[in-house]
Parts: sequence; structure tokens; C-alpha cells
Amino acid sequence: MSKKMLKASVAGLILSVSGFANAGLITEIGDTGDSIHTAQSLSANTTQISGSISNNSDVDLFGFYWDGGLLDINVSYDNSNLDSQVFLFDGLGFGLYHNDDAPFPNSAISTTVSAGEYFVGVSSFSNDPVSVDGTIFPTFYTGQMAPTGPGGGSVLSGWEYDGVSNGAYIVNISSVSSYPQSVPEPSTLAIFTLAIAGLVSRKFKN
Repeated sequence: MSKKMLKASVAGLILSVSGFANAGLITEIGDTGDSIHTAQSLSANTTQISGSISNNSDVDLFGFYWDGGLLDINVSYDNSNLDSQVFLFDGLGFGLYHNDDAPFPNSAISTTVSAGEYFVGVSSFSNDPVSVDGTIFPTFYTGQMAPTGPGGGSVLSGWEYDGVSNGAYIVNISSVSSYPQSVPEPSTLAIFTLAIAGLVSRKFKN
């Protein structure tokens, strides 16, 4: 292999690796689970999730690591019959916030939280999360709500499974959600690749 071809190959590898590590769109894999143990993990730098509520009782839960600061989550469903709700839980499964149809017709959560693991859930309206003590959030309220339901002081244990709609959705989420070691940082990968290229180049010179 000539030096010119080697450099071109290395450059292509760096670009492709960086693009992979910065991929913003995540698609729901199969039908993600509805508990913190079966949730789909979001890879580094996720900014958008494409998924679907397949039936009225379906709930999609996604886990991610947040670096701390303002967290914005917005669920939209253009050209879909879904009437969505969005939920935010901490890493243990305690409810933090819920929103139904605000700003209409989307459902959004905006809050400042510390660094740590979190879960975002999407369901049809009326399919609400419960703990051993009852519903976690107040029902039949529009807007961002705290966990003031009778079960708000306990962790997520299930759902009511009585939603009223289904369909596709898009979740837009602040861009620094990640699992810290799920995808290496582009700079680290680039340095590693360049180091290998340097060693190969020295071999050519010798």
C-alpha cells in the first residue's frame, strides 16, 4: 500500500469513527421494556429517539447518563394518532416529572438536574406509572407535574396499562445524554488511529 493510499484510508477511518461517535438519532430496538431493568440504553451524544407505542398498553423506557445541568425532553408525534405522555425517573426509579400535552400537542419536560443516571418514559395518555403505593403522578392534569400522587414516594413498579392510543413518536433530548463508556470520545479514537498510522508510516520509511 502506498503512503498516499494509507493517508486516505486513515482519514476516512477518522471521519467514519467520529461520525459514529456523534450519531444523534437513536431508533427504538424492537419494543423496549417498561421497567428500569429492561429499558433501552441511549448511546453517547443522543439527541433524538425514534420509536412507536405499538398498542394502548405499551410503554417505552430509555436509560441515559446525564452530565448535569438543564435537561430538555420533548415528545412529538407528527402524522400519528398517538396522544403521548412523557415521564422522567431517576436512576433508582423514583418519579421526578410528568407532562401530558404541554405545549399542546407535544409533551415536554424541562428541568435542571445533577449528574447521574435517569430514565425517560413515553406512553399513551392514561397509561400511568405506579408504585406499590399507587399512581406516582397526579392524573388528568396538563403540564409538568411533580410526583405528588399517592405512590409518589416509592419507586416505579409497573403501569396501569389502560392507554387510549398508539402510534409513532419522536423524542428530542438535550445532546449530552450518554452512558460514559458506551462510545469512546472521537478525539480519543482519532489519536489512537493517528498513532497507528504513525507506526505504519515509520515502517514504510525504514
